Amino acid sequence: MGGDTAGRRPVPVVLLVVGALLAVAVVVLGVLDARVAGRTEDRTAAVVAARAHLVDLGAASTDPAARSRALDGATGAWRDRLAAAAATGSTSTVVRTIGLEDLTGDSARALAVGLVGGDGEPRPFRATVALTRVDDRWLVADVAELP
Repeated sequence: MGGDTAGRRPVPVVLLVVGALLAVAVVVLGVLDARVAGRTEDRTAAVVAARAHLVDLGAASTDPAARSRALDGATGAWRDRLAAAAATGSTSTVVRTIGLEDLTGDSARALAVGLVGGDGEPRPFRATVALTRVDDRWLVADVAELP
């Protein structure tokens, strides 16, 4: 009675191995999906930080709130340069296109294209924006205008 297996078929070993492999694959794909989602969030956050910083830079000369945001969104030597800079007059910045060129660990580099204008006619600009992640925030470490 207790050891009667006449009515049951044994599960083939191959099915057990396939089941175990599927379970491992599900776990691996879940981990990879979480990493991809985190990287996508990093890319988005870095681009948003770079765009906001460029716009705040344009208004920083005449708008104390924009200057404060620009300083708050900067780090290192770039922040020091901004803090020491004197007002240069009214400027507006429109970022037309911005994209991430590189994202490696806690560093990113974005390329931006837009218009910058002061008292005269707006002129096109191209710039690189170097960013560094500090305490889960993307801060601008440098901005360089391209020819």
